[in-house]
Amino acid sequence: MRFRRQWNRQWNRRRDIECRQLVEMVTDYLAGDLDPVDHAAIEHHLALCDDCPAYVRQVRVMLELTRSLGSGEEAPPAFVDELAARFRGRRPAPPERGATAG
Repeated sequence: MRFRRQWNRQWNRRRDIECRQLVEMVTDYLAGDLDPVDHAAIEHHLALCDDCPAYVRQVRVMLELTRSLGSGEEAPPAFVDELAARFRGRRPAPPERGATAG
């Protein structure tokens, strides 16, 4: 019973995530790497949000495509993580080669 009360407190505190929080957790969500409370919070958010389900589908497709590129081998995890981070807009793209600062 104690575990259930603790879980309920965590659930109530973390259930109502915002879109930006989903964006930060989407790759872990798709990989199945979230704890049950965060996973349930994302599921709850996706059921209520008009925009995030499409975003999650886009990220899922992007990750599947990156895994299928190349010689039939799966893309290295670091590459997939970097690509996902850039897709989320967390890191700016590096400057183009030959570009000079203005």
